[in-house]
Amino acid sequence: MNDQTRTTAPRISKGAQPSFFEQPATEALYGMFVVMLEELCVLRDRLDTYERLGEQGIAVTSAAVEAYEPDDSVEQAREQLRHGTINRAMRPVKALQEAAVKRAQSQYEQAARSIAEQEI
Repeated sequence: MNDQTRTTAPRISKGAQPSFFEQPATEALYGMFVVMLEELCVLRDRLDTYERLGEQGIAVTSAAVEAYEPDDSVEQAREQLRHGTINRAMRPVKALQEAAVKRAQSQYEQAARSIAEQEI
C-alpha cells in the first residue's frame, strides 16, 4: 500500500467525558464557553505578540508572529493575565460548585444524624 492509498483513523477521545451539570444543554453551553475562553486567551497572547513586535519595529507578518519567542517575564505576565481572565469568567461556575458541595455536605450530615439517632 502506498502513501496515497493509506488511510488513518481519526483521533477521537475514548471513554466517558466528565459531566459537570445535570442538563445536557447546560453541559453543552459550558463546553462551548470553555472553548471560547481558550480562544480568547490565545487571541490575547497573539495580540500581545503583535504589539511587542510593533514596539520593536519588526514588520508584523505571519512568519514573525510564529517565530516570536516570549522571554520569561513576558510569559509570566501572560500567565497572570490568563489566570485573572479564567478566574473572573469561571466565578459563577465556581459558586455553583461550592453551593453543590455545601448541599451534599448538608445532606450527608443529615443522613449521618438520622442513622445515629436510630435505635439499634
